[in-house]
Amino acid sequence: MQGSLSGNKGPRYRHTADDSAPYETISVDKMTPIIGAEIAGIDLSKPLSNRQQDELHRALAEETDPELDPDRRAWHRAHATVELDEAVAGELERCAGRAQARGGLAAAAAFLRRATELTPDPAGRGARAMAAAQATFEAGAPDAALDLLSAAETGPLDEAQRARLARLRAQIVRARRRGGDAVPLLLDAARRLELLDAAQARATYLEAVGAAFAAGRLLDGPPLVFERHLDGGANALVVLDGQDAGSHAGKDA
Repeated sequence: MQGSLSGNKGPRYRHTADDSAPYETISVDKMTPIIGAEIAGIDLSKPLSNRQQDELHRALAEETDPELDPDRRAWHRAHATVELDEAVAGELERCAGRAQARGGLAAAAAFLRRATELTPDPAGRGARAMAAAQATFEAGAPDAALDLLSAAETGPLDEAQRARLARLRAQIVRARRRGGDAVPLLLDAARRLELLDAAQARATYLEAVGAAFAAGRLLDGPPLVFERHLDGGANALVVLDGQDAGSHAGKDA
């Protein structure tokens, strides 16, 4: 079956974005601004070759109005891009922001994953991999999020990024119903965050408390010590594992 992406027939004027790079495996006939274009030369009964897929995405990107549908255009442009490209990656990152604002977590995660793949700078790639992991986790795909965290770890992350990475990894472990395993990971992440972001450190300590309760650590597991400290006038709950408990036993709770 010889297929086309539209049901219209008849010649229109041949259209390519760059005359120096004509399509090799498909033909594109521009129609009206509303209808777009007719794409022919594809046999829909067979799997598309990589070259056909690249050219198809390129055609769809070129025929999508960037004002009316910038996210769709960026998505197809990204899948037509076969080399590292910061401009395309940055455009995808902006698409992810718009998707998150709409509550489209899965779409945001997909945009960020592709942005990560196309980012040429190692530091920028690591940061985007972390953002993609966060969005992917929030979209309900913890295993894929862990893969992205592993990719992020290979990049030149700073201390703050590594602390946030440790927290996200612990959160994912907890979400996979391994609360007991998550407790020491959350405590480690909280300690890393103490000098970097006090608010995130407190939140992470509280997550460790919740994980410990859920795992029964407070009933029959290794001892946990809970202390209240004043930090800048604000109460913060600090959780210590059994190894650290001795050095804090003399403090007032």
